[in-house]
Formats: sequence, C-alpha cells, structure tokens
Amino acid sequence: MIHLKLHKYPRTVQTAGGASTLLGGTMNDIITKTCTKCSENKPATLEFFNPRASGTLRADCRTCRAVSNRSWRLNNQEKVKALTKAYNAANPERIKARNKSWAAANREKAAATSRAWRAANPERMNATIDTWRANNPERADEMKRKGRRCRRAAEANTTSEPYTTQQILTLYGSDCHICFEAIDLAATRICGGPGWERGLHLDHVIPLSKGGTDLIDNIRPAHGLCNLRKGTKLTESKGITNASI
Repeated sequence: MIHLKLHKYPRTVQTAGGASTLLGGTMNDIITKTCTKCSENKPATLEFFNPRASGTLRADCRTCRAVSNRSWRLNNQEKVKALTKAYNAANPERIKARNKSWAAANREKAAATSRAWRAANPERMNATIDTWRANNPERADEMKRKGRRCRRAAEANTTSEPYTTQQILTLYGSDCHICFEAIDLAATRICGGPGWERGLHLDHVIPLSKGGTDLIDNIRPAHGLCNLRKGTKLTESKGITNASI
C-alpha cells in the first residue's frame, strides 16, 4: 500500500484485486477504500483516516467504528466510568474550559440539564450550596441581601438595578450618611451581632415605601443602628433631599 499525505490526509485509491495505489493529487480524484466490516466502498480520507497514526488509514470505516465503540461502552460501563473519572481528575482545567464552552454554546439545554439535575438530586444540591456558602461567606451574604432588595423593590413596584456593596462604598465613601461618622466595616452586618450598631447597612435614602427607587443614586452607606432608627422617615443626605421625591 502506498500513501500520499496531502493537506494532512493520506490519499489512496482502491484498485482491482483489493490493492491500494496512488492517484493524482487533486480533490477530484476517486479515492476510495473497502471497509473490512461492512464491505462498503467509501471515500478513504473521510471514512478511514487514522488521527493517531498520521499518514495511515484504518481497516474499518467511521460508521462501523462508531457502532463498535458504542457497543464496547455499553458492555464496559464501569470501566468507562473509571476511565472518565481518572481523566477528569487529571485534567480539571481542560474539563472546566470544555464545559464552560459547551454551556455558552447551548444555554437553553445547559439550563434545562441543570434544572433536571437539581430536581433529581436535592440533597446533593443542598450540600453543594452549604459548602459554597461556607467557603464564600461574604459573597453568600451579598447574594442574600441582593435577593432581599430585589423582592422588596418588586413588592413596592419600583425601579431597581444591580449593584454591589463595594460600588456604593467606592461612590459614597464609608461614612454614615445619617450621622456622618465612620462606619466599622469589620463589624457584622447582622442585627444583634457584636458591634452591629456601627456596622455597615445600605440605606434607601428615600424609602421604597415613600416612592424611592432601588437605584444606586438612592443608596447610601449607614450605621446599622442609624438605619433602623431612621426606618421609613425622610432625612436629608448628601445629594438627596426631601424635595427630590
């Protein structure tokens, strides 16, 4: 058998008697090979190309090989799982990049798959969430507060936009907009915790119940105690007055 490699593919032709011989170098040449399993004559470089051994052809065609591979996987499921698990453990970054690429290209299918998995594995899902929250307490608290703000804005039928605590601190500093004293950013933000009175709260200067919005220009940093004392009362703040309503 003689092989010619053009454009990365070997190029051979089946002749009488089963021998393979070389033909010309254009894509219009008749390049075929007979499969040893299905006995069909098929394009050689498309159906028989061997990516693991450059310049050679496989004995069986791509279709027969796919059937054979599926059959082997069905008959060796435990071995396939072990091999897959070992490969994933050895190539975490590659698997992560592949999954991310697939999810980006198949958003609806990825979302449906995720929903189905969560519904079928509630205990594992809860354990995963608990582990993530334990490893990311600040992000977990931020997401919880964000959800609460969104619900309150929806209940008040007012305008809302996404923002983070860091955005508010960057824009307006770390002084309480009510008493103008410094906020203890290291103190807990949970009411009743140690030092919570001087900890950070994000206050709607014009309360949602008074027609205020959940937009960045209506949010200011405040002490926890100052925020609770203010409640739904209207107070003047930097850049915002009662006349702004």
